Amino acid sequence: MFVEEKTQGEVGLDEASKILLKAASLIEERGWCQHALETHEGRMCANGAVWIAAGRPVSKDGVPPPEWHLTYRAARTRLWSSVGHVHDWNDAKDRTQAEVVAKLRAVALGL
Repeated sequence: MFVEEKTQGEVGLDEASKILLKAASLIEERGWCQHALETHEGRMCANGAVWIAAGRPVSKDGVPPPEWHLTYRAARTRLWSSVGHVHDWNDAKDRTQAEVVAKLRAVALGL
């Protein structure tokens, strides 16, 4: 019997999970920060990474399209249900980039 293993980014994950995994990868690639969504150097906090991973849409009136907002909120809500207020959790004094990346991946994969 063939059993397909699901790994990060493979088929079978919902959009919120894919966004959280992409957010973790973005932080690994560009760096992590506290007390800001994104720095001038491109580092980002957990919430900023989720925002960017979801596509950070730009529209003429500055309002994201409703379908984007629902997907972003689903990912953020899933993270929120695991860590509480995302900004406070991200900005905790002893928080590390490794912890943030690990948590994003764990929440995405339902661990």
